Amino acid sequence: MKLEDWLKQASAKLKLADIPSWHQDAKLIAMHHLNLASTQLILADFTVPEVDLNKLNLAIKRRLKMEPLAYVLGEANFYGRDFMIDDRVLIPRPETENLIDFILSLKLEEPKLVDVGTGSGIIGLTLACEIFKSEVNMLDISS
Repeated sequence: MKLEDWLKQASAKLKLADIPSWHQDAKLIAMHHLNLASTQLILADFTVPEVDLNKLNLAIKRRLKMEPLAYVLGEANFYGRDFMIDDRVLIPRPETENLIDFILSLKLEEPKLVDVGTGSGIIGLTLACEIFKSEVNMLDISS
């Protein structure tokens, strides 16, 4: 099946299921599973290998069950970085980036920070990357 045809079919299914971001979700699923840049979708006139087609269709089935797109893709972007996530952790909300901005505004030098209930590690890892010479301990009940 041509990628262009798959995108049309997947978008139609998501739209029929009343998923507001139907077109964007289909494109993001294709980009993720086929490792494509958004500009490559413009040239969607190529045949998708059967093994990849199965992955795409499985992802659409999950999204049709109203599973959040971040869980379907297995990743979420936070503060300019992609993090692996699944249904055992919360999907980062854009408002959480405000927490990072606030902590950075404190201009702490070599802080020792603790992220309790770290989940995916999004907050602790971001702070460790953003604050030079910080020490960040991250704790969670789940390995």
